[in-house]
Amino acid sequence: MLVEECPYNDPSCLLKARRAAAARVGADALLTITEATAVDEYANVSAILDLTIAGIWLVPGHHRDALTVAEGAMIDNRNEYLYVFARGEAEEHLVRPFASWKAARPSRLRALRAFGQEFIRQASELRNK
Repeated sequence: MLVEECPYNDPSCLLKARRAAAARVGADALLTITEATAVDEYANVSAILDLTIAGIWLVPGHHRDALTVAEGAMIDNRNEYLYVFARGEAEEHLVRPFASWKAARPSRLRALRAFGQEFIRQASELRNK
C-alpha cells in the first residue's frame, strides 16, 4: 500500500520505491524476498491408459515437476549496506492421474523454509562481527 507503482521496464525503480516506503514508516532496514517457481508437465507412455477409467487410477501417467527459488536481502535503508543475502531452493515431483497443480505449493513452502534457515544463519553471524 505504501510502495509506489513502477514502470515494467525500470528495474531500479522498485528498490527505490520500497526504500521510500520503508523510510516513510521509519524503518532502519529493508528485507526484500523474491520467489520464482517453474513448473514442467509431461505425460509418459502409460498416459494412453487414461482412456479407461481404471487405467487412470492404476497407472498414473502424468508428471509434474516444480522448482522454486527464493532469494532475499536485508539492506540498511539509509546507506544501502547489505546485511544479509540468502537463497533457498526446493523441488517437488508428482506422478498422478491428471497431475494437479499441487506440485508448486509444497515446492514454494520448502523453498521459503530453506530461505528462512539460511537467512537466520547469515543474520546470526552479524552478531559476531
